[in-house]
Amino acid sequence: MDEYPLTVEGDWGTEHAKSVKNKLHIHFQSKKKSQGGDCVVQYNGESNSATILFKSSDIRDAVLLQEEHIITIDSQKIKLKVYKPSDVEEQADSTGQKVDQACGYQEPNQSAVQTDLDVKKPQESSAVVLENLPDEIKQDVLTLLVENITSLSENDFTMELIPELRKAVVTFKNPSDAVKFLEDSRTHNKFKKNDLRACALERSTCVRVENLPAEANNNKMLLELYFERWGGPVEEVITIPSEHTAIITFQEEEAIERVLKQENNICGVPVKIYPYFKSLDTVLYGGNRPQLKLPEPITVSVHPAIREFLLKKGEISSIKDQMSSHFCKMNMDKPEALLRPDQALLKQKGVTRRHIDGWSKNACDAFKKIISNYTTSEWPVSHPLWSKVESDVKELVKDKVFTDMDGTKGVLTLAGMTHEITGLKPIMEKIIERATNQIERESSAVVLENLPDEIKQDVLTLLVENITSLSENDFTIELIPELRKAVVTFKNPMDAVKFLEDSRTHNKFKKNDLRACALERSTCVRVENLPAEANNKMLLELYFEKWGGPVEEVITIPSEQAAIITFQEEEAIERVLKQENNICEVPVKIYPYFKSLDTVLYGGNRPHLKLPEPITVSVHPAIREFLLKKGEISSIKDQMSSHFCKMNMDKPEALLSPDPALLKQKGVTRRRIDGWSKNACDAFMKIISNYTTSEWPVSHPLWSKVESDVKELVKDKVFTDMDASKGVLTLVGMTHDINGLKPIMDKIIERATNQMVEREKNSVTDHMEISPAMYSLLLQDGLKSAVSPHLRIDYNKKINRLNLSGIHSEILAFKNWVLEKKINMKQKCLKIDRSVLEFLRSVSCEEMSTDLFISNGITAVYTIKNEDVVVIGSTEKALIEAEKRVNMVLTSKDLIIEDQGVLQMPELQDLKKQLQEMFNTSKKTSVIINFSKQTAKIIVTGFREPVMKVSDNLGRFIVEHTRIEETVRVKSHAAVEFIKDRKSQDWQRFMKSKEVKVNFDSKRPWIRLSGERIFVQPALTVFKRLADSLYTDTYIIKKAGAKKYFKEQGKMRLSMLLKEKSFVVVLQEDNMLEEDVGKVSSPPLGVHTMQLGRVTLEVSSGDITKEKTDAIVNSSNQTFSLKAGVSKAILDAAGLQVENECSQIVRSSNTQQTEIVTSAGRLPCGNIIHIIGRNSPSDIKDVVLSVLKLCESRQITSIAFPALGTGQGGAKPADVADAMVDAVVDFVKKKKPVHVKFVKFLIFQTNMLGDFHQSMVRISGEKVEEDNDLFTKIKDFFLGGESSESPTNEEFVMVVEEIEPAVFQLCGEIPEDLKEARDMINSLIVREHLTVPIRDPAIAHFTREDVEILNGMQREFTVSVQLEKKGQDSVVTLEGLTRGVHCVESRIRDMIRKVERNENQRREAFMISSVVKWQYQENGRSIINFDMLTNYDLEKAFQNRQPSVRIKINNDDYDADLIRKEARRGRMRIELNRVDLQDAARSSLPSHWEDMKGNSVVLVKLTAGSTEYDEVEKEFRRTRLRSNIIKIERVQNSTLWRNYMIKKEELEDKNNHKNNEQRLFQGTGPDKTDQINHHGFNRSYAGMHGAMYGNGTYFAVDPSYSAQGYSKPDVNGHKRMYLARVLVGDFTQGKPGLPVPPMKSSNSADLYNSVTDNISNPTMFVIFKDVQAYPEYLITFQ
Repeated sequence: MDEYPLTVEGDWGTEHAKSVKNKLHIHFQSKKKSQGGDCVVQYNGESNSATILFKSSDIRDAVLLQEEHIITIDSQKIKLKVYKPSDVEEQADSTGQKVDQACGYQEPNQSAVQTDLDVKKPQESSAVVLENLPDEIKQDVLTLLVENITSLSENDFTMELIPELRKAVVTFKNPSDAVKFLEDSRTHNKFKKNDLRACALERSTCVRVENLPAEANNNKMLLELYFERWGGPVEEVITIPSEHTAIITFQEEEAIERVLKQENNICGVPVKIYPYFKSLDTVLYGGNRPQLKLPEPITVSVHPAIREFLLKKGEISSIKDQMSSHFCKMNMDKPEALLRPDQALLKQKGVTRRHIDGWSKNACDAFKKIISNYTTSEWPVSHPLWSKVESDVKELVKDKVFTDMDGTKGVLTLAGMTHEITGLKPIMEKIIERATNQIERESSAVVLENLPDEIKQDVLTLLVENITSLSENDFTIELIPELRKAVVTFKNPMDAVKFLEDSRTHNKFKKNDLRACALERSTCVRVENLPAEANNKMLLELYFEKWGGPVEEVITIPSEQAAIITFQEEEAIERVLKQENNICEVPVKIYPYFKSLDTVLYGGNRPHLKLPEPITVSVHPAIREFLLKKGEISSIKDQMSSHFCKMNMDKPEALLSPDPALLKQKGVTRRRIDGWSKNACDAFMKIISNYTTSEWPVSHPLWSKVESDVKELVKDKVFTDMDASKGVLTLVGMTHDINGLKPIMDKIIERATNQMVEREKNSVTDHMEISPAMYSLLLQDGLKSAVSPHLRIDYNKKINRLNLSGIHSEILAFKNWVLEKKINMKQKCLKIDRSVLEFLRSVSCEEMSTDLFISNGITAVYTIKNEDVVVIGSTEKALIEAEKRVNMVLTSKDLIIEDQGVLQMPELQDLKKQLQEMFNTSKKTSVIINFSKQTAKIIVTGFREPVMKVSDNLGRFIVEHTRIEETVRVKSHAAVEFIKDRKSQDWQRFMKSKEVKVNFDSKRPWIRLSGERIFVQPALTVFKRLADSLYTDTYIIKKAGAKKYFKEQGKMRLSMLLKEKSFVVVLQEDNMLEEDVGKVSSPPLGVHTMQLGRVTLEVSSGDITKEKTDAIVNSSNQTFSLKAGVSKAILDAAGLQVENECSQIVRSSNTQQTEIVTSAGRLPCGNIIHIIGRNSPSDIKDVVLSVLKLCESRQITSIAFPALGTGQGGAKPADVADAMVDAVVDFVKKKKPVHVKFVKFLIFQTNMLGDFHQSMVRISGEKVEEDNDLFTKIKDFFLGGESSESPTNEEFVMVVEEIEPAVFQLCGEIPEDLKEARDMINSLIVREHLTVPIRDPAIAHFTREDVEILNGMQREFTVSVQLEKKGQDSVVTLEGLTRGVHCVESRIRDMIRKVERNENQRREAFMISSVVKWQYQENGRSIINFDMLTNYDLEKAFQNRQPSVRIKINNDDYDADLIRKEARRGRMRIELNRVDLQDAARSSLPSHWEDMKGNSVVLVKLTAGSTEYDEVEKEFRRTRLRSNIIKIERVQNSTLWRNYMIKKEELEDKNNHKNNEQRLFQGTGPDKTDQINHHGFNRSYAGMHGAMYGNGTYFAVDPSYSAQGYSKPDVNGHKRMYLARVLVGDFTQGKPGLPVPPMKSSNSADLYNSVTDNISNPTMFVIFKDVQAYPEYLITFQ
């Protein structure tokens, strides 16, 4: 597929890489956003540029034509720079000539910007060529050189450097400077020193045309006709199809000037035209010459073997020499050949962009042609095969070709000259075939290696079948799991060879890293089950020599009752295996043994060895603990691994498991497998025997006495374990350590036992009362060891008693210690949360005190007294720490319940129970949970961490099960329908569970979900994902009748088509967009906002020059140059660039514009919209509405207005606020904007904010509904003849139906769906929609009444009727449904016929009025002339000799008696009078006219060579017009002549001079001459310049001007032009839109007689009365 690239640059930042690519793809794929289409985005995320590849050049060109491209990333608008990649090197082409059309010829644009080249008069030359320039010379150096020689400044000349020719062209503004430069340069030192030369450049008669379209690329006739028309006679056309260019040589120099002045289009395609100079063989671009750059190097793949051959043969230098003729440097140091362009390429004469662009292909083709002289040939050759053929091959090829054997791929390659390889091929094939046959005889078994551990034999069988296409009967497989190998034995040896070849390239082999190799033919067998007496080498050798053949070696394996026998011949194995074998009368088993495998093959029934079951071995618990603490386990594991045993001592019994490596040992047998358990157990017990234990019966008191002595004795040598429940002391360690410690331990225990017996004799008992809290506190203070460690102290919690047992003195001392501690105790009442108090009350004070304080080193306890928590401690510090600990560790958390139904749920009760069981135990309460229905709360109290976790769990449950309603706002109603109908399988499961209710809104693009949050949230995620995955668009068809069609008969058709499509189309109904006006929101800082449909309106104070909206509005004057107030602030901040733009737009426009758009200059906004300031509220409303419509058409999304008219305009702020706010409301109601989203009124004077706020409040809550009046009034002015002569000059209101668009919402899963949807909608409307233009000059004479009829028809038939009154080009365009258009067309054609009849009557009446005037005189009063039409009725009746005719006088009906010449009405009589004006004319018809024989019009052909003919021809030729005259005809029209002469006499009398007449020219078409000959010139039929200098009839002074653009040829190519007499009289400067000439002075009603384009040097005149011109001669020419 062809791809057409565009480069896109933008300041988007690399952190947005992923989103940038998506945004670019969406933008350039959208026709609406970029005029683009199908494309691919190439973007690596590391730069601020990307490449867009389009599928067609038309789409790419359309994208380039769009004025700007903007994407939005993170709410930031980024403006894109878009250009073709080739434009980087061709930027200078931007100065090339702009274009005009050639196929469908249009008038040249005379205002086109002229090229930078100076176009001189034919006799002058001002250009000089500098030759022999140094290679690297810069243009600024040359400029300085010319300045030094001429003493001119750089503004007095231009320079164009031509590096490839080592030349430059200097063009001087003054031709004399060029002459002087040529003289002075000859003697200048720098010229002589650098051997420079200068010569005059000839004036060219040639141009070069670039970018020619395909249809004009090689069409010389088309090019010759085009350039003869717009330039002049062409001498020669040379086309260069490969470059899409042509060189045109004219006969005259002036032709070049004419062509370069205009824009040129050939076959509708813009072309570039530059002057071409034969002496230079190049064009001049006017200073901005495109810099040609060398193309990028290219790489070409070369077969590695050919490259090696070329390197070894030294052929590289020869190829380099051949490539140099193609301006190419070659490098073959790397695998791919690198081709680089030679610098000399740019220095070739006449080198062009196409030469440069074509270098890559030419160089590549040339290189490939050279390489085609070399070739390779390959053969699949296995390693064994190569070993056999290697010497033969090398002997054959010698050094003629390069040989490469790739062992990994199994491919042998020969590379060399093509003829050498061709000759060697058949010989090589014979060598390989012979060797293959030898190998086939050698082996039919293949070894598969590197198999996966768990592979099954049936899988391998299927793999072999897939590779070989054989059935499982054609081969056998023996799997050897312990070696991860298998042996495949083929019945046909050739299949083995083929399998080896095919497996190397098989995907499964490569993917799983499998290998295959041939298995050698064995000479060994393994003998199993040998009897004991047969374990004798001599016996075995004699036996197998007898039954097999000569034996080479015997190896016995007594432990396995086996032996390996090696024979001298392969055949011996076959003989032994065929027979049954008994040795010493004992049957033995014999199998072939393969040394490469170190195993035997059992022939398919291979015994499968399995790992034995794991075993457990008892270990003394104390020994196990010792081993764990000493870290001896890993050492024992290492020792056991040598026995293929894995050991685990995590449990009391040691678990011994066989290592899988046991089965992978070479030669492993069943005997070794079966003996593993005993071997492993024996080995483990042997290791454990190095450790032992020793035990002594020891009571708790005895252990207290001996503990320190024992620990001092054993230290860390052995492990000590005192089991108090059993009264046993155990020592564990190494056997030798335990044996040494035994006698010492016996002595220690004996001594301590004797001491205890003695103390027991002198012991007494006592007790004392003490509270649990106090006991805990004293215990913390060292109660157990306070007096003597031998004093026995027991506390009875039930009766709060401390029991003491010991010597009397110890008991007394202990009681004193307790009493002293009680006296010194401190206490404090804590202020804590009520919930925490209840928690502490609910638990044991003693246990909680221990947990809270004592376990954390705080000597304090707490108790509950009188609803307070009291802390008791030994010191003040302890109390402080205890209080701090309570506040830090204990907490309470309230969970608010929004949905009371949650508290009733059994699941919540279950969760409460579960959490309490999880965090509380029978001994400790960490958290309590209380439900409160009255306060709708759940209170969780206890230790902070459990409270937080319990709260989180409960909170999550509450959140998940609270009933909620969520709304998914999708992009459009089409998306709603798509999800509802096309994606139901994705969301129906939520409906089936009945946990979620789904409601699709019919009026808004919303999907509402309700239910418990735990079920709603997943559904919400699914619906959002569905919505985000869809592509949507709005497609608007603004064609009359389109909406009506799709709401009626097209509705069913559309519905049927959509059933088969993968997208959804919804016709947007009015109620879909109907939304309430939002309430006015007034947050702090004086910002007021409200929502109007889809538009946000904001009013705030601030500086408009700081706004960042897409556009701001500047209120200016009629020339858009006002610099006062806000306008001054805007223009000053924007900079001079914006002022210049305004001036340029005003100068380039012929009509007054009400608003213009410029760039923003230095302002942060996107654009500035300049308007003409207004101070009337109604005008302000209109201008705001107009600006908003402009924004919508330009797809501007945000706009900021100042408070219009409140500054120098002096309008009341309240009225302005109402007008501006109402304008936004009307815009939203009537236009239903798609693009405008945000409108801001920025008030500089903050005191006005209140007025705007009140206006917003006034409309708040209104419905934004569509205005039911579908028609808006648009004023239009149509100017025809004078008001006295024609009603078409009147101003009237044209009511035009504003087309209500058919808006479609589209939705699909891919962008192509939207394109298909648009195409489908278009195809439907195209079938039913019709556009018919009705062109007729009579349309220009439609009156107000006619337009009212048109208004009625467009309402009746829902058809758009567009009226354009443009003289002879007037047209009525009908658009709508076919039936309606045809009905309206029929009626309009009836109207045209009626107008034509009326117009002919009016023109005839006008003619008659200049010849005859009828008058009446009433009651002796003054004589009054009848109006023109009544005059016509009377004269026609008089000429037809009617006795009477009915007329009106003063709006009363009269019968005119033409015989008596009186008008009667009842008894009323009014005298009539007929005046023949022809008698008043002082001149009769010209004497040289031919006899007209009663005809009103006669054409007389002049004789060539006659005086009259020569006089007309002289006028025709006076501006060197060279066209061939075919004939000249004199137009004799007596009526027109007499009228003209009457007008001429009138002007002579009025102007007091006779210099009123000029002979001027007017070109016309062949279809207009008859009309002009009979009725004269008619300004209603004015051409394209009908409004440039006034709405009149145009005549040219220069016949060439009329001949060029206005004399349209007939089928024979003949053109026509009138030489006319024109009464220009007193004339003045014309201007656009003049209906009549201007007044001669402000205090006079006298008008000028005509206007002109230039008072001092007129080239054309415009008259406003047709009688002021007479078509005297009609010239036909070619």
